[in-house]
Amino acid sequence: MIRPTKGYPPRSPPERVYHAARRSVTAMLSLSPGWRGQPYIAEETVKDLGAVQYLAAHASPGDPIVVMGYRRSVTAYYLDRARRPYTLRSFPAELAEHPGWFSASRLLRDRERLAQEGEALARELVTAARQGRTVWVLASPFSEVDDYLHRPLRRLMVVDGQCSRRDLSILCLRP
Repeated sequence: MIRPTKGYPPRSPPERVYHAARRSVTAMLSLSPGWRGQPYIAEETVKDLGAVQYLAAHASPGDPIVVMGYRRSVTAYYLDRARRPYTLRSFPAELAEHPGWFSASRLLRDRERLAQEGEALARELVTAARQGRTVWVLASPFSEVDDYLHRPLRRLMVVDGQCSRRDLSILCLRP
């Protein structure tokens, strides 16, 4: 027979399960950085923040900045906060309409459209560079999609190794 301790009735099984679950959740949360006052920041966001800090220090107002993949939202947000004027373009352009959603496989179904869009954007960027602008490209991990812009850019422009930052996936291009 189980005796209640100090006059309390024994706990019902659901109450014991609740308290055990609560202790488990508390233990798991105490191991997470956010629980100790350090918010979790995704590695990609840290990279994008570093890229924006670099652009804020090195890009001139009016320089075209091309963002690929998911990088647009964070880049635009931090450039706004840095009060830096910028000309932000997305590749493919439709990513500007829904920056939090990306499907490489869906985009790659229409390779001809990607190739045409990459060629057209590359020509625009060359025109800007010939007018004295530095072209900045923030690459993404979706290299197969990015290549539809990289191929014409490699043909028409050169990478400036002095101002490019491989660790931040930033290419600095000149005509």
